[in-house]
Amino acid sequence: HTLYFGQDPTNLEAIASLPGTKNNIVSPPKLNEKTTYYWQVGAKKKSGTEDRSSVWMFTTTEWIFHAGSTRYEEAISSSVG
Repeated sequence: HTLYFGQDPTNLEAIASLPGTKNNIVSPPKLNEKTTYYWQVGAKKKSGTEDRSSVWMFTTTEWIFHAGSTRYEEAISSSVG
């Protein structure tokens, strides 16, 4: 299987090739906050052609950082100082 990913549903980039069925975990590229992303799965047939799934989507939210996060600590110190 091939995983396609991107911000334009008509121009998705292959980000992973998953031969076999044992390893199906993929880490996406760095995501931006408040951004819609699209993804699709392709399956190669024995004939060499590829069937693709429907295109799915999700939208990230505004980042919220916990106390152990460097960016959170920087935001707190700059607003206090």
